Amino acid sequence: MDKLAKEGWPRIEVTKDTHETLYDFVRHLRNAAAHGRITFSSDSADPRQVTMQIDDCKPHEKTPYWSARMKASDLRQLCFKFIALVERTTG
Repeated sequence: MDKLAKEGWPRIEVTKDTHETLYDFVRHLRNAAAHGRITFSSDSADPRQVTMQIDDCKPHEKTPYWSARMKASDLRQLCFKFIALVERTTG
């Protein structure tokens, strides 16, 4: 993810296990969202003051095997960078 940060992608702090590619991160993020495993540090209206905790668990497990944190304000940037990547890749 350091390479992505150098390309302007938001910083994501992986706190448990690792991921090697953007695909891995997106897969973990998708799993966490689909199973309600994203929590927010506060209800602040300012997304710069909110940290997202993202946890991915194996099927039928409750303990995450992968976790990460990122600022809620970085989520928008991540989405736009991802959309641009998909558009460049698929034409």
